[in-house]
Amino acid sequence: MGKIPYELLEKAMSRSEVDKQRVLRRLLSLLKPIWPLLIIGLALSILLRILNLIPPYLMKMLVNEVLVPQRGVEKLYLLLAALLAVYVAQAVVKVLNEYINVKINLNVFTYS
Repeated sequence: MGKIPYELLEKAMSRSEVDKQRVLRRLLSLLKPIWPLLIIGLALSILLRILNLIPPYLMKMLVNEVLVPQRGVEKLYLLLAALLAVYVAQAVVKVLNEYINVKINLNVFTYS
């Protein structure tokens, strides 16, 4: 009692493998028309991560080279402008990334 015959287990395993392959083929067929969007979305995500690394470095420069020695006002304006430019770039890339992600979701659910 409680033991499964080997033949039944083997049939279930082979059926499971066929089901996995069928699901994978179906998934790839859904993603085929949107490969360019997926690549753009991935590139924007990577760019956003890189942009997220810049403000801490600029803040370090601001503190170590301007605020602590209390000199270099022209450098202060340059660093503040760079911070503002990075934050604007982050906002633009984030909006584009979300737009691409929405297009991907709509395309996947439209084709399914």
